[in-house]
Amino acid sequence: MLLKMDIIDDPTCRACNEDFESMEHLLCERDGLARKRLDLFGVAYPQPEDYCGANLKGSIKLLEWIFEAI
Repeated sequence: MLLKMDIIDDPTCRACNEDFESMEHLLCERDGLARKRLDLFGVAYPQPEDYCGANLKGSIKLLEWIFEAI
């Protein structure tokens, strides 16, 4: 995401240093966010399509939490 905007040069996730920092990684895969996703959506490791049916408030809260931590 930030790589595409030429804000960073390294696509590695700044939080976990284990994977590419992408929306899918942040919203679905990153272990450090599993508890937050579980609390908000009832599932720790959702699939991207799960966000289509998820409540909008939960999605916004998760994104706010992610970007405050970064």
